[in-house]
Amino acid sequence: MTDLHSLHETLDELKSRDSDIAHSLSSQISYIKNLDSTVKVNAAGIANLSNNVKDIVIQSNEHYQQENRDLMWLNLTLFGQSRIFIAVRELEFTLLSCSSELMNCLQQYNMRFKANCL
Repeated sequence: MTDLHSLHETLDELKSRDSDIAHSLSSQISYIKNLDSTVKVNAAGIANLSNNVKDIVIQSNEHYQQENRDLMWLNLTLFGQSRIFIAVRELEFTLLSCSSELMNCLQQYNMRFKANCL
């Protein structure tokens, strides 16, 4: 009888462990399902953030390119203005030199004219 009683206790203990294992397995499956839905939500969030970052990078690159074009145009404009400034200064110098030479010629002409008149 003790063997039978021991066998019943062992079977009861196995049933209890079986129940615990089933409960644990059910909890783990529930956890995995929750984890799967959380991963899907996180994946959607990451995809959304990735698209936002991509859009920001594209806009930033377009802004950079526009700034670069503006700077190049400004450099070209300043270079053109610098060349114009130099040309104007050279023309002013040439005009001043011509004016000075003309004054010298007129003075020499006046001196010769006065010398001839005497």
